[in-house]
Amino acid sequence: MVLENRHLSLREVAHDLSVSHESIRNILHHQLGMRRLAARLVPRELNFLQKNLRKKVAEEMLEQVNSDPSFIQRIITGDETCVYEFDMQTSQQAAEWRYPHEPKPKKPRQSQSKAKVMLLVFFDYRVVYSEFVPNGSSNVMGFMKEIDTILSKLEEADEHVSDEMAVSKKMDSWEKDQARLLKIVEEMNSGSSNSESESDADSAENNNSDSEDDESTTDEEYEAPEEPENDETWHTNTTSIRNFSFDADAAGILLDIEENVSPIQVFEKIWDDQVMEMIIKSTNDYGIKLCNQARPHTRHSRKANFKNTDMIEMRKFLGLCLLQSQLKFSSIRKLFSIDALHYHPAFPSQMSGRRFEQILRCFCVEEENSNDPLRKIKIFLDLLIQKFANAYAPNEALSLDESLLLFRGRLYFHTYMKGKKAKYGIKFYELCSAQGYVLNIEVYKGHRENDENMTTIESLVMRLMQSYLNKGHHLFMDNYYNSLPLSNKLLSKKTHVTGTLRVNRKGLPQEITRRKLRKGEHVWRRQNQTYVSKWKDKRDVLCLTTAYHPSMINTANRRQQEKRKPIEIVNYNQNMLGVDRADQMMSYYSCPRKTIRWYKKVIFHLLDVAVWNSFYIFKEKTGSQMKYIEYREAIIRSLTGIDNKRDGRTLVQFKRAQIQTNEINNGTQHFPEKISPPENYQRKTYFQRCKQCYKQGIRRETSYCCKNCMSKPALCPAPCFETWHTENNV
Repeated sequence: MVLENRHLSLREVAHDLSVSHESIRNILHHQLGMRRLAARLVPRELNFLQKNLRKKVAEEMLEQVNSDPSFIQRIITGDETCVYEFDMQTSQQAAEWRYPHEPKPKKPRQSQSKAKVMLLVFFDYRVVYSEFVPNGSSNVMGFMKEIDTILSKLEEADEHVSDEMAVSKKMDSWEKDQARLLKIVEEMNSGSSNSESESDADSAENNNSDSEDDESTTDEEYEAPEEPENDETWHTNTTSIRNFSFDADAAGILLDIEENVSPIQVFEKIWDDQVMEMIIKSTNDYGIKLCNQARPHTRHSRKANFKNTDMIEMRKFLGLCLLQSQLKFSSIRKLFSIDALHYHPAFPSQMSGRRFEQILRCFCVEEENSNDPLRKIKIFLDLLIQKFANAYAPNEALSLDESLLLFRGRLYFHTYMKGKKAKYGIKFYELCSAQGYVLNIEVYKGHRENDENMTTIESLVMRLMQSYLNKGHHLFMDNYYNSLPLSNKLLSKKTHVTGTLRVNRKGLPQEITRRKLRKGEHVWRRQNQTYVSKWKDKRDVLCLTTAYHPSMINTANRRQQEKRKPIEIVNYNQNMLGVDRADQMMSYYSCPRKTIRWYKKVIFHLLDVAVWNSFYIFKEKTGSQMKYIEYREAIIRSLTGIDNKRDGRTLVQFKRAQIQTNEINNGTQHFPEKISPPENYQRKTYFQRCKQCYKQGIRRETSYCCKNCMSKPALCPAPCFETWHTENNV
């Protein structure tokens, strides 16, 4: 009850709960350790422009006093202030119940009225003259320009205003300083008027009158004012957009391929022999390492003996992995089953189920020698990213977003993302082209040290964009990444930024973030080269851009219905779909299967990315209408060697005939011999299942095999040895 409304008094709580006042006090103070703390009013600090202005005025005043000691006696100071009507909470009203570890309330609440009045005050050691600006207007410049009127009022109000003050009007120097000060007042108070349209109109009118009155101030200074790069002021006028001259001729496919190229040729340009050799070497090394472990293996363990794999077998393995992503099976063993419900001839025709599981168990890539959490995939990931960059140069528009790979195992840098379908898993930060080609990937690995003068998000974006800076690209990001400092850093690297923005980012204009809009209303402000705009459709949308002047344009939706939207929102919607498009296409046929080893899922995910990128290049180069599923099937056929004209019913028969042909040994006699045990096997006799008994559905083990057959099948001495050779015509 107290946590829902911390302003409740002891009397109110006691009345609502029908408990004595002292009991409530004892519970809150002694048992819960809470106390009532009143908020304190914290004064606001001056900004950079205000500090410099006060410093400059003080220096000019000191110089004037040193040159003319009587100057201080002739000074009358004028200033303006806003008088608000508001009610501030008392200490009793602002007091809240707080635990000892909770901070004090920052400031008491106050209810401010919508109306405010501008007060002009002139004073020396007392108030000489004061006047309220008429209600509904906060334009001080109209009053500041009437120098003669104000001076006459001051002369009437104070006897100390002598002829010296009238003579000191010296309009030449005074009007120049006045024009400069009026310009600063206009920029600082441009957003404080009650009506946006009235304020803009007044500012434009005052600018025109200034240019007419002051011959030393030209129109060009007002149209394109020179501003320092670190100017923190928000303006209502536009400035020219920087043109970084993106080289469109250098964008496109960088591979040396012809227009009639086949799918497997494009795929092998990215997933080339260098990638395959790294996988083969790492898989063989890890398989031998498992076999040489000191702990004893079970009799039929796949770790007891490992045969090194080669390029042909690894291509078949990857082809079967791509094929299984298009099929639904409850387990891997079902893929190789001869059961009529699960039988699929493509898998047993390539390799046995035990061999597939053995390669899958040892499947890995080269490991980096460091303490990096990603050391199991770091070298492989960097190699593939380099292949992606060398294969395709993107157009001007780039998109950056995060992707999530489902993983619910034990991993300290796995993350939770509420908006994703998988919810839990390994997070990837991906940089893509506007059409979905994946250019760069970074895996989230938990907290990391920030670079100097940059936040974590800023460092992440600069790392992903490192190869594409200073080239004139246009980066689209969502509100997770966008901020004012990041846009300035990218702009200094010749890169434009457009995207949505979170309302709690530091440095945003309060007149934009706090303003309530009607549906379809659009407002904006500018700081240096960065524009922050706010538009309301169904809800408020805050946007940041350095590439467009904020304006409303006509656009059509999917149903060809025209609607007015800001230009920055329209271009953001058109170019921000790169990462989502890549994720959508890869999600249809995903290689990663359930496993407790996270790096295997990442490797298979990178295989999917390589297939998708090669498909993107294939479509752009050939202009083919081939579908993504057809492209994958073409790669699977090339990797496994399965002819697209072969009938599935004859596939296994062809495999058996090939084995039988290899077993024929030109009439050589066949003799049984003892099966030689594998290395590190502690017993003298080694047993295997009899091939002939297995065909008859009998589970029987034997220690003998055929001496002359190439596959050395395990066979019982009698009668299986003779029966097996007779049936296979060996």
